Amino acid sequence: MNMEWFRDLSITILGFVTTVMLIFTSILVYRLYRKITKVLFLVQTLTKSISNTINTLEESIKTTSQNINDTITEIKDSINMASKGIADTILQFQEGIKPVLSVLSIISGIQNGFHHIKKMFKKECKQEGDAYE
Repeated sequence: MNMEWFRDLSITILGFVTTVMLIFTSILVYRLYRKITKVLFLVQTLTKSISNTINTLEESIKTTSQNINDTITEIKDSINMASKGIADTILQFQEGIKPVLSVLSIISGIQNGFHHIKKMFKKECKQEGDAYE
């Protein structure tokens, strides 16, 4: 067993470790994405529920007084605009995070690979330096 064999073995092991880390990181990112999607869906459902509750309240108040009706109409418009803004933001966030997560997982894998290669060469340099002394 000469030095080339150890070098090839370390490169092979590094490749396997990098692949496993990339798969592990991808799984973690995917699970995080699924949880975020669930939370965003729950927020959107809550927003719709609040909007429905306000519409019911508006119908009760309309029968009571015309002055209150004008105020409720203004409040409804503001809430509808806010809920549309929230819904649009949620949809944009969902669509925007998909490619970012893929890119981040690739960058993380490459960074881990470079880190391990750097460590491997530092150890190799120290071992060669000890041999000359």
